[in-house]
Amino acid sequence: MKQITRNLKSGILLCLMFYSCIMYAQKNNLYKQDYLKILAKNHPDIGYTILTKSAGGEEVPLIKIGKFNKGMPSVFVAANMEGTHQISTDAAIWFVEYLSKHPQAYETKNWYILPCGNIDAHLRAFDKLKTGSTYNKTSINDDKDDQVNEDGPEDLNGDGVITQMIVKHPMGQYIKDPKDPRIIRKANLAKGEKGIYKLYEEGFDNDKDGLINEDPDGGVNIDRNFTYMYEPFKKGHGVWNGSEPEAFALMRFFAENKDIAMSIVLGKTNNMLFPPKSRKGGGIGRIKVPAYYGRMIGIDTQKMYGSDELKKVLNEKISDKSQARRIYMRLVNSKKPTIYQQEDLPIFAAVSKEFKSFLKEKDFNTNRLEDSKWANGSFEKFCYFQYGLPTFSLNVWNLPLPEKKGKDKQKQTPGKNKDVDAKQKKILAYIDKMELDEFVNWTKVNHPDFKEVEVGGLKPYALTYPHNIKTGQLFEQQLPYLTKLSDKLPKLKMSLKIHSKNKQIKEVIVYVENTGQFPYPTYMGERNGRPAPVILQYVGKPKLLSGNVRTRISSISPNQTLEFKFLINAENTDTIKFNILSENIFVENKTVSVQL
Repeated sequence: MKQITRNLKSGILLCLMFYSCIMYAQKNNLYKQDYLKILAKNHPDIGYTILTKSAGGEEVPLIKIGKFNKGMPSVFVAANMEGTHQISTDAAIWFVEYLSKHPQAYETKNWYILPCGNIDAHLRAFDKLKTGSTYNKTSINDDKDDQVNEDGPEDLNGDGVITQMIVKHPMGQYIKDPKDPRIIRKANLAKGEKGIYKLYEEGFDNDKDGLINEDPDGGVNIDRNFTYMYEPFKKGHGVWNGSEPEAFALMRFFAENKDIAMSIVLGKTNNMLFPPKSRKGGGIGRIKVPAYYGRMIGIDTQKMYGSDELKKVLNEKISDKSQARRIYMRLVNSKKPTIYQQEDLPIFAAVSKEFKSFLKEKDFNTNRLEDSKWANGSFEKFCYFQYGLPTFSLNVWNLPLPEKKGKDKQKQTPGKNKDVDAKQKKILAYIDKMELDEFVNWTKVNHPDFKEVEVGGLKPYALTYPHNIKTGQLFEQQLPYLTKLSDKLPKLKMSLKIHSKNKQIKEVIVYVENTGQFPYPTYMGERNGRPAPVILQYVGKPKLLSGNVRTRISSISPNQTLEFKFLINAENTDTIKFNILSENIFVENKTVSVQL
């Protein structure tokens, strides 16, 4: 009997071990972790590292591609930061393989590829019950009742997906659209409409506190947990910025790796197709000049200055334009920026124009539904606003809109949504056209808390993966442009001339030219001072009579050449040299030597 019991226990243990191995293999296959390891093992220029472990204990892989020689700039590509955009993870892995076959793409730069920034949420998409949750596996007491994860969604109609439910209520704000009853929208009071429904996520009140689904399994949306414009006390944002291991590891990585010169985000936003526009509000506002600067410069400290007015006054009062610019940047930096800087907009506009031309050559329809904006606490805002990096985002697939002709074409603004209702109509029109099973028709269900309840709506992940389209084709049409984009990074070239003032005194003029298409740094970077400045270093025995041993180059625009003059007391025919010191700019000739 004991032997039978032992055999039974051993059999159960083996089954559990076998099941665990299968589940581990399935998880690996979901973001092709094993494939990436093999690719790195067989390629000399690809490295596979673990950035951190997620709150749920999953490894977060980071791929490094390049030679990683000192002084080479790097591009950071992050995908699927919200965890619900599976196609961006596939795109990142495709791009790793693409780079492995195109070594010219990392001759002068390196690449960091993060295939999935929110792996816990990514794996939820493959659960039996599809919720569309963006949360990781951190247990959060969302409703502050000393319990965690006690009130999540329920599948009331048994279809395997969590959608929405409408409840008839005297205080309801919503109605079914008369033209398309599938659309639930707010009643337009100005047109005499009266709301009859309340709108909820599918589920019921488990803990009987009067709220529905207010404390689900997990968690935190990693793409709301970064430092810049982090919103505390908001559901899904974490208890503090950087509270989650996934976000904290990324923030630490950026702090430790000064070589990062550009960031590209693959996900739900797309400023490459929809570049930011100039708009009022959210800027620096009006500035009062502190008394210290007023006395030093001689300007009115009681007056409030606009940015353009302040810039003009400083240029008039200060003959050294570089000093005037530094003071201007210090003064405007007293106000926290919340939108793209006006001076950076031409960068994004030029990239978007070129990207659209690139896509048209590939026969890719650029007429798409407009994507989400960068959210507060997101990785994109962290990269651009906090580190001043040129930051580009790309949604490799979003809803294509039909081309319009004639008068309709003139009125049409590609991707522009006037309101949520218009967006819903476009989504449903696409679903109907493609005959997709991505919408649950509203049906009555029994509910323990309410009498009249209907469940329905768009399925989770409905628009995060294309239908009837080969993803390889989508990637081939778009992602190679990222290497072209990275080639626009600043490139510095140094040259010098020598003039003899007399037998002993020499004037050395050093020219530093930016042959790239991007400035260094961006205006945002110059404003917050996060990218380290370029340093022009003098090395030699002869004494400098004028000029500095280390000269700071705070900014340099595309095709701009800066001039630096040095007077040197050359008693002997010594050799001198100048070095350009930078961690995230490609320099064609970092050292130039000359014999006096």
